[in-house]
Amino acid sequence: MTSFSQGDKDSYCIVTLRGSTVKNILNSYPSFKYFDFSFKQVNSKSYILTGYAYDGNDNKLGGLITLDSMAAKPRSLKNLSLGHLRLPLETMIERNVDGSENYVLTPKKCKKDGEMLDYVSYRFSNRVAKEENAFLSAKAVIEFDLNPSPPY
Repeated sequence: MTSFSQGDKDSYCIVTLRGSTVKNILNSYPSFKYFDFSFKQVNSKSYILTGYAYDGNDNKLGGLITLDSMAAKPRSLKNLSLGHLRLPLETMIERNVDGSENYVLTPKKCKKDGEMLDYVSYRFSNRVAKEENAFLSAKAVIEFDLNPSPPY
């Protein structure tokens, strides 16, 4: 279950992976194997997700990729230093992530000791809306989980 609620996107750190970025990596680097993103602190209250494409030997391909933030006032998240988003090529092929559209990543809530907390664990969704920053119902979105950050 995603913690994103329609109409409440500014409460969460929702980001977009541009389809053009995916397409560029897939077309430019036949040895591509996965994307890996982590949090970069911008100041005491804000952060961005950045990362690289990698080949099968864990070598970086191309330059730094910064995901586009869609949230004006994201909540603070736990375990930022440990969390990362990993998107393997196998998952991309299985889910038709070919760069033909933009992709939205929304944080998930994790339960720890009976309390719901926002952790660095994300759900990756195909964008299905036609207008910028517009979404259809959750049932219309193809969703699958990225590798979560450390187990809870």
